[in-house]
Amino acid sequence: MARTFELATPIDGTVEEAWRVLTDFAAYVQWNRLVPFGHGSATPGTHLEFRLRGRPGRRRPRVVTSTPPQELVLQDTVGHKTLLHMTHWFTFVPAAQSPGVDLCQRWRAEGMLVPLLWPLLRRDMARFAEFGHGLRDRVRELRQVQGKT
Repeated sequence: MARTFELATPIDGTVEEAWRVLTDFAAYVQWNRLVPFGHGSATPGTHLEFRLRGRPGRRRPRVVTSTPPQELVLQDTVGHKTLLHMTHWFTFVPAAQSPGVDLCQRWRAEGMLVPLLWPLLRRDMARFAEFGHGLRDRVRELRQVQGKT
């Protein structure tokens, strides 16, 4: 069984600016309340290391795709792939209503545990709206420092 979830956040900045903030994992501590610790590089095949606020331990998703400056795709498995396997897309697309870009986040949850855990998974994915807002605010802050606004 598989289920999906999506979020979108408008960002007043260029796709390159948003990409730099998204993939500077070590700087997450400066702006990211949801993921206050990040480590690694956006290189396909590598594992990143993250800590999420309110969750014990660390997550180590694998970078599946990195297409600068448009898309980063991460995958993580809990237990065996047949139990719970998650794919998380971060995609930047031109904003429909204004200059700038939209950060589109999409998840696909697969495995036998998805029906049982869906309410919890959906709630955790919805928390990533905070991630998108933090990324938007960080791009705005960096633009102000550089005198671009």
